[in-house]
Amino acid sequence: MRFISIFALVLAIASPALAGPANSTIGGKKLEGDMVHSGGVGYPSMLYEWWNKGKKTLDWGLSGELVYGDWGAATTNRVRLGFITVRGGRWVKIGFGVNGILRWHLAEKERPKVTHNISFLFKPGVLIGGNTGDTFVLGVKGELGVPVSIDVHERVSVVTGGYVPFTYFINKTFDDRGLVPLLIRMGVEIKANENVAPWARTRARPTPRAPLRASPPESPSSSAG
Repeated sequence: MRFISIFALVLAIASPALAGPANSTIGGKKLEGDMVHSGGVGYPSMLYEWWNKGKKTLDWGLSGELVYGDWGAATTNRVRLGFITVRGGRWVKIGFGVNGILRWHLAEKERPKVTHNISFLFKPGVLIGGNTGDTFVLGVKGELGVPVSIDVHERVSVVTGGYVPFTYFINKTFDDRGLVPLLIRMGVEIKANENVAPWARTRARPTPRAPLRASPPESPSSSAG
């Protein structure tokens, strides 16, 4: 994350052109193309997203995920350690999720060296899978977020924002509660050509956990409009 910050600062000082990738799927910019496809592989999932340009400030779409790790709020056991509550030992071992995608563009701010775009993101969905004890998992999941794009070059945008994933498990054989962590994500999007924009993103979890640490990179990927 320190490298990304330094890279963005150098580009912001050096470049007068502030376009950035036109069809961001991880940031806060409104889509310019009518349809965009995005995919990625990382931890904790492989994903595919189908985006569409909506009316006025809205973009919408659908996404599917094959999950093999800590799935947002999919770890449900809670252990009380002093004044903090940390996660226990129940994880989704393998599963599949489907989400709707709704993104409202809120504002754009142009400055001499950078351009900021901010949006509100809502991704309601469901998940099906199993945990490490082979218990069947069925749940309602979703995510609220505020993605921010910072155009620092004619081909590069820095992307950040805060996100809150949540899960409620329907089947009572599995704990029906889900943790609601706060995730801070940061990454970059690079305009390779008019139709392809590779991206990479990582995340950190500032909420109490034992110990507090940054998570591995989420999903290096590319988007095609």
